[in-house]
Amino acid sequence: MRKLTAFVADDMRLIREALIKTVRWEDCGFSVVGQAGDGLEAESEIRRLRPDLIVTDIRMPGQDGLSVAERVLDFLPDAQLIVITGFDRFEYAQKSLRLGAVDIILKPIKNEALEQALRRAASRLRESSPEIPREDPLRDVPAGEAVPEGVAEGRPVGHLTQAVIRYIDEHLGEDFGLATVSETFRVTPSHLCRVFKREMGESFLPYVRKRRIDQALRLMGDPALQISEIALACGFGSPEHFTKIFKEAVGKTPSAFRRG
Repeated sequence: MRKLTAFVADDMRLIREALIKTVRWEDCGFSVVGQAGDGLEAESEIRRLRPDLIVTDIRMPGQDGLSVAERVLDFLPDAQLIVITGFDRFEYAQKSLRLGAVDIILKPIKNEALEQALRRAASRLRESSPEIPREDPLRDVPAGEAVPEGVAEGRPVGHLTQAVIRYIDEHLGEDFGLATVSETFRVTPSHLCRVFKREMGESFLPYVRKRRIDQALRLMGDPALQISEIALACGFGSPEHFTKIFKEAVGKTPSAFRRG
């Protein structure tokens, strides 16, 4: 089993070296494999080294840390991000969260705060990769349990995705979205999207829609149920919305489908 790797980018050499030397990286599950003092060098080295975790300052020469992260996370979609900054500005926090950052840590950096973020990053990485030793927080999905309905046979699926699929199937009659499910399993929406698409071969929202339609098709076989009842039972909210989505998926309105 491979070890987790980290890359540190900060334009202040003394801060960068202090982070690398004084933070208990190994205890948190990481080894530092590279560092950079400007954004252009950071992007080049991250692409070369392909680390599991990027710890970056925001303001750096050449290219700011958030721009670096945005570019390399397209290349390394499963990598985790921790942002460090000396500026407590809302737009920085907003963009960091949109990128799925584990944490945003203000300078002066306290080692304890960074180490807590490192452990959270390691936990996310273990959830998403079968190659990484797992400390599984999803105790309701026992190892070796049958893969849930909707997963392609032979496709490797981690415990997080299995738990999410079960949540979807158990809550089809409710109005939930990506934010609700992410909060339930204590991961960011962007992280859940990346893991789910990689392991399922399709994005989260289209998968949920497909499962709702599958449920609707089963319920359509019960003549005692009205179309409006089926719509609510499958989480569509209104018969009109249900009819629109059903026709897009099946090619017929629910009423026409029932008539054959």
